[in-house]
Amino acid sequence: MTNELKKNVMGKVEEIKNFISEVNVNELKGTINTLVKEAQKEFQASVKKEIDAVKVKVQKEKDTFEKKALKVLNEHKKDIVQLQQKFEKLVKANAKVKAKTAKTTKKFPAKKVAKKTTKKASSR
Repeated sequence: MTNELKKNVMGKVEEIKNFISEVNVNELKGTINTLVKEAQKEFQASVKKEIDAVKVKVQKEKDTFEKKALKVLNEHKKDIVQLQQKFEKLVKANAKVKAKTAKTTKKFPAKKVAKKTTKKASSR
């Protein structure tokens, strides 16, 4: 059995040597390089296509978000304008009141307060 195994192994080794000697290494390198370049081109094209799709999707989301934000802003803008007008009226009214009180203030002399004395009741 061992002789047959040795013969088989040696036969396979000879087949491998013949195969290696027949293969042109430079030709094999060229083939591999072209395959790698083609794979790179396909990969880059695929990535570019996916990136373009993502860009379009993000742009659509941006547009819808901007529309929603403008809608909310316009809805609240009316409220903000009304509050601003009320605030300005209150500021003007407050300024008028301060102006009137500044003109009409007079100093009155302080009243003299007499201390009350309490008598102690003595119970005996």
